[in-house]
Amino acid sequence: VVSSTKSYSDLIFYENVSVEVSGLGKTEFTFSNPLNQKSHSERILPDKIVKKDQNGNIIEENIFSRTFKEFNPSASGINKQPIKTYEKVINRNYVNGNSTPFELITESRFDTISRNLTSKKIINSLLGETFEEQYTYVKHNDSYLPKTINKFKNGIALNRSENFYNPVKCRSGLI
Repeated sequence: VVSSTKSYSDLIFYENVSVEVSGLGKTEFTFSNPLNQKSHSERILPDKIVKKDQNGNIIEENIFSRTFKEFNPSASGINKQPIKTYEKVINRNYVNGNSTPFELITESRFDTISRNLTSKKIINSLLGETFEEQYTYVKHNDSYLPKTINKFKNGIALNRSENFYNPVKCRSGLI
């Protein structure tokens, strides 16, 4: 993405970007056709990232799919920011040039108001394990602070964390 202004209308978008570091390898980014996307956020997030070693062998690839909800449909330009509500990432690691990758699938869901992560599910197909995390938040002034985190493995509770906050009184009121 190349831009020298503050307007989204005059940005230049690319479908394929490759970054190569001599002696290490390269990373290839694939983006959806920018003309088919509704919002700036959808255009700047890659659909696929492939990492290759210096010999051109794939060592890792990430495939993304996302769902967005429009934040303010009546707004225009920079004020029309969509909210990412769901993201799925398929991560494949090719260990030692192995043609069968180690695969993890991560599904994340986000709150439409705070935009914070509300749940995450990680599926390890090789080990047949599923990890799940659930997050809650408490609103304090204009911020959303972490309240609870529940973690599960194959449906069995692993851990629960809970945060407590005490308002502090200052000259201008509570913070």
